Amino acid sequence: MTDPCPDLETLSALADGALLASADATARAHVARCPACAARLAELKALSETLQGLPCESLGFDLGARIEARLPARPQPVPRRRWRVGWPSLVPLAGAAAALVLGLRLGASLVPTDPAQTAASPAVQAMSVFDVVPPGNLCPRPHACLLASVSR
Repeated sequence: MTDPCPDLETLSALADGALLASADATARAHVARCPACAARLAELKALSETLQGLPCESLGFDLGARIEARLPARPQPVPRRRWRVGWPSLVPLAGAAAALVLGLRLGASLVPTDPAQTAASPAVQAMSVFDVVPPGNLCPRPHACLLASVSR
């Protein structure tokens, strides 16, 4: 015998007739040669017949309904507030819009539109001291040099 013994799940499926045709033929051929597997298969068949001979019992009541009655009540979902159209709901929206417009306007005023003006502007040159890599310094890591070249 060179092939290994099939596992218990395979023997159980063989006893139930649930194996595919090719696996069934291989398992039956092995059981015919191996007395240990033949004895285990006979035990499984006897157990299956014993279990099928047991009487069918019913509870006589609905177990699911009894379990659900013991469970705590589920919390009810909180209804979502709807937006009311009117003056009180527009105040935060107007404030956010004003902050956005002012931020864009102030940011645009700091960026010159003419490249020649950038080189000549002393304010822009003074701000380069606060750059990621100030003028005249070495890059501490490649990522910092990349940020410095993008910001200029």
